[in-house]
Amino acid sequence: MESVGIHADELLLKSSDAMSQVGSFHFDVSGTFSVSTGQSSIEVPLSYVGDVQTPDKSHGLISLSVVVFALEMEIITIGTVTYTTNPESGAWKISEDGGLGIPNLADFSLGGKPPLSNARFLDKKNRDGVDVYKLAGTAQFGTLDAAGQESEATIWIGVDDLLLREITVQA
Repeated sequence: MESVGIHADELLLKSSDAMSQVGSFHFDVSGTFSVSTGQSSIEVPLSYVGDVQTPDKSHGLISLSVVVFALEMEIITIGTVTYTTNPESGAWKISEDGGLGIPNLADFSLGGKPPLSNARFLDKKNRDGVDVYKLAGTAQFGTLDAAGQESEATIWIGVDDLLLREITVQA
């Protein structure tokens, strides 16, 4: 691996500081999660697309697809209060303190606490025309921590601006 002249933890702190200077950003999260019952399991595709306005507001749409069934839920988070639409009725529901188990992506703009602990460099490369550092470690997202889960995460940080470009989490 190429030396980048900075320790992974120091790079994460500098990236957190850079993110704290951003007034807003768009996010597009996608992945799959496994649901197991007895001897069968199914992989469920998931997407979460929306926008963040600092310091603590996010608005997005979560979509799940199971065979021919699609489920969508709108999510608005302001501080510790989350508003969600009921996928069937469209009625809004209010929950407090991360009741959904989904991190408020506005937390990435707060600075201070990096999104990884036990971080290590994996690579420096060009992705989609942007030079990035690739790091891995233990995810530090409040909802995962509160659930007692220790999840591996990989992040890509822009070399020039130190902004988070992509995050993947195995939860």
